Amino acid sequence: MKLQGFDVNEGNSVYDLVFGYGLVRNVTDDGFEVRFNDTRSITYNSEGLGQFKNPTLFWHNPIVLIPAKEDKTWSLQSAVAKGVSELIAKAGGKDVR
Repeated sequence: MKLQGFDVNEGNSVYDLVFGYGLVRNVTDDGFEVRFNDTRSITYNSEGLGQFKNPTLFWHNPIVLIPAKEDKTWSLQSAVAKGVSELIAKAGGKDVR
């Protein structure tokens, strides 16, 4: 089983946008269970889909910025973020999307 292209193993730490950090407890061919601090367990698929219609599970807490109101400023923010991501990928960071 993989999450976003990387092998998932029991004991891996992962991050859910709603529940925070958790540990992988059980891995099967079609999903894996994550246990969170509040004793909640959720099963996810390889895309990070669990209880919601959009992926919420990642390897780490995604870096999020507050988008600017003005389109011109937002375009600049977006271009800078994409540019940095591309530079990291070219430098060998193959897990950058």
